[in-house]
Amino acid sequence: MKSLRLHFAVALYRWNLSAGIISILFSALAFVGIFALAFAAPWYMLLLIVAVVILGTGFILDRGIRIWEAQSLVGTIRNPWLVDRLYQKEFLQMKHSTLPQLRALRFLLTYAEMQFDSEPKFLEAKQVFLMSLDESIMRIEHTLQDKKWKIESKEEVYHAQT
Repeated sequence: MKSLRLHFAVALYRWNLSAGIISILFSALAFVGIFALAFAAPWYMLLLIVAVVILGTGFILDRGIRIWEAQSLVGTIRNPWLVDRLYQKEFLQMKHSTLPQLRALRFLLTYAEMQFDSEPKFLEAKQVFLMSLDESIMRIEHTLQDKKWKIESKEEVYHAQT
């Protein structure tokens, strides 16, 4: 059943991709048919005029008004194959929220350690936790400098699942 749904979803996706191209072709042919009735010009001349109007409008919207600039920017930035790229919201959240919280937590743990005697049975676990916290802070600082995630092999989630 899952395979059938997957094949159906792939077919719908392909239909959607090809529908845009086919609709442009049919629109051009419909314009040619309408203009052929309205003007006494050969069909190939009308087809050329329609093609120039459609492509010219697209060129003006793209180069002059730049109506698709934001969409193309999002399409290239949010590329699923660029998993290590840091999005702007992630960058700002890490810089202004996550990193200060981790530093504050590290400071509080250090302050609490100085104020209270540590129980020997928790000393090793506390040291492992503090090392992990320090490693996380350093990793986030490095990520903010490079504006890219450093994905380790144990963190890879996009490999083939069996």
